[in-house]
Formats: sequence, structure tokens, C-alpha cells
Amino acid sequence: MNLNVSKKDFIWNMIGSTTFSIISMFLSLVIINLTDTSIGGIFSFGYTALSQMIFTISYFGARSYHISDVQCRFNFDTYKIQRYITSIIAVLIGFIYVLILYFNKVYDIEKTIILCLLVICGMLDGFFDVYECELQRIKKLYLAGIGLFLRTVIFAMFLIILVFVTKNIVFSLLVAITFKALSGYFLEIKVLDRELGISSHSTISLDYKIIIDLTIVLLPMFLSTFMDIFMHSAQKFAIDLYIDDYHSGLYNILFMPSNIIYLMASFMMRPLVTNLSLLYENNKIDYYKKTTKIMLIGSLISAIVLAISLLVFIKIYIYIISIITHDAYGTDLSSSNSIVMFLLIMLGSCFYAMATPVFHFIVIEKKLKLLVVCYIVATIISILLNFILIGRFGYFYSAVSYCLSMFIWFMIIHSCFYCGKIKCLNTKF
Repeated sequence: MNLNVSKKDFIWNMIGSTTFSIISMFLSLVIINLTDTSIGGIFSFGYTALSQMIFTISYFGARSYHISDVQCRFNFDTYKIQRYITSIIAVLIGFIYVLILYFNKVYDIEKTIILCLLVICGMLDGFFDVYECELQRIKKLYLAGIGLFLRTVIFAMFLIILVFVTKNIVFSLLVAITFKALSGYFLEIKVLDRELGISSHSTISLDYKIIIDLTIVLLPMFLSTFMDIFMHSAQKFAIDLYIDDYHSGLYNILFMPSNIIYLMASFMMRPLVTNLSLLYENNKIDYYKKTTKIMLIGSLISAIVLAISLLVFIKIYIYIISIITHDAYGTDLSSSNSIVMFLLIMLGSCFYAMATPVFHFIVIEKKLKLLVVCYIVATIISILLNFILIGRFGYFYSAVSYCLSMFIWFMIIHSCFYCGKIKCLNTKF
């Protein structure tokens, strides 16, 4: 079976995903440059951790299932209505979390407003994701990539310009999020309507039983993706609670390059999921040969990136970041502690990236209950490592706990996948 993805789909998916990831990584640096380390640290935590958690609740783990639902067990109306519900729930959860910390005097009013706006920002990304998924399912992945690219650029452009002009992060976020919503509507909602031939006055088919069925089907995926994001960002929440905004920003700077490794794994997997699902249904031997090849390529890429990362960090990255932030973090960024932390974070992200294809394989194989069990075990360990180590021993142990958490996750999910593979083919590899 041919697994080739069209060049147009691959290129625009890569452009959209790369732009989203790069802007997510570097937008905090620009905000630090235009404001200060305190506001930059708040924005960094809100945009890269809290907003991502809200995004995860909003999209409810639907992406992998939606794009692999090649038999159309659920129609688009069902996915869309379910996304309305989860998006509302996501915003409420985000607001409640922030307000609890505000009323307990952990956050001041400015930080509370900034984080509430970033909760809305994360919800919008989760909401528009359902349109991107459907575009991929109807073989129009390139349109999803174009929409994601333009929506991301428009948000970042308005935010940066307005912060530069007004020096007011709250006002700038409010306007930028408004344009993000408008761009998503015109570039993704209206585009999908055109591709499906849907009139703007078309009614949506409501069947609450089917929506409940979809929610039950997606629940294991939601729990898995939620715990996945939590493992990936638990240390950021611990730093926000136990340390301060300054170190939130500093940690995000150390963490940013590690996203490149995970991004590579996502690039490789996202365009292949739908076709791999078809291959699994028709030829399991060829499917497992493909999975082995994919994992080997992913491991090789991760090893190469890790090998050069430390040299690049010392010689180039620190210099560039210092210029962008006007040396806001001074000697802290180039200290021996930061260098060791960076290496541990990169190593942990390599483990995380090498586990990412396996996550998709288990989803394709519909072994969602097994996936949830893997995540529950790994998440409990991650909570203990991150909140206990950082709470008791301080900032440096955020990198230690992250690396250990990702290694444990890597071992757990690979062990489960290979056991299932052996059982499926009744042979040993």
C-alpha cells in the first residue's frame, strides 16, 4: 500500500506546524524584549504551559482519532458539536484555576487578567483544530496548514506591534486574540464550508446520543493527551507555584530548543496517520515493518540533534538570546547550572520525541485503554518527581525531574507497544 503524501500536503503541514511551534517558542522572547522579565515570565508560562493545557482540554484528544476515522464512523457535525462543548468547559476550567490562585493571593490582578486572556487563546487553537482535522480527513491537509500558518502569523504580528506601540500587554492580547478568532473563522471555518459545499445557513444535525458516544470513544484519548501535556509541562507549573516569574521565563528559554526535537517527530507522524490506519486494517505485517522504520528514523534524528545541541547552545544560542532579551538574564543564562539543565532538558525531549510515534501507533491500533494505563502510571511518577523535587530542592531540579519523567515514559510506552506487536503477529522481534 502506498503511504506517499502529496508534496503540497506535506509542505504546508510543515510550514503551518513549524510556524506555530517557532512562534510559540520565540514569542516569549519578544515580549521580554518589549516589556521586562516579570511580564515575559508570566506570558511565557501562560502561553507555553497554561494555554497548552486549555488547548488540550478543548480538542479533547480528538485529532489522532478524527484524522484516522477513515470509515467516517462519526460525521463532521458530531465532531464539531462535541468541540463546542469541550471548548466551553476548557475556558471555565482555565478561569477557575487562575481565579483560585488570585483569591488565594498567589497571583496579582495583572497576572490574572493576562492568564485569563491566554486561556481564551488556547481554547481558540483547540476549537479551530476540529476544522483542520476534517480538512485532513477529506485529503485537504494543505488547506489546514495554510490556515494554521496565517492564523498564527496574524496573532503574533498584532501582538508584537501592539505591545511595541502601547507597552500594554493586556490591551495587546485582547486585540490580537480578536484577530486570531476572525482569521480562524475566515481561513478555516469558511474554507472547510466551501470544500464540503456547506451553506452558511445550513442547519447542524444534532444527535445527543451520538455526541455522547463520541465523547466516550474519545475519553481515553483525552485522558492520554491531557496527561501527555501535563508530563511535558508539569515542571513549568511547579516553577510558577514554587519559584517566581523570573525563573519561569529563564526556564522557558532553556526549554525552547527542545521543542525542535518533538516538532520533528510530529512532522514525521501527522501526514502518515491516516494512511498508516489504512495499512493497519489491511496488512499488519507491512504496518509493523513501517512502524519499525519510522522509529529508527526518529531515533537517528533525535541522536543527531542531541549530539550537536550542547555546542550550539554554548556558542550560538546564549549569544542570540542575550541580544534579543537585552541580556535580561545576565550570567544566569550562561552559568554552569543552566548548561547542565539545558542538556538534561534536551535529553528528556529526545526520549519524549522517540515515544511520540509509538503514541500514534497505539492510537491507530485502537488500544486506547492500554494507552491510558501507561499514562496514569507515568503521570503519577511525573507529579511526584516534579512537584516534590522542585518544591523541596528548587529550580535546578526542574530539569532533572523532566528528564527522568520522559525517560520513564519512553520505557513504559515502548514496552507496551512491543508486547502488543508480539501478541498481534504471534512472533518475536
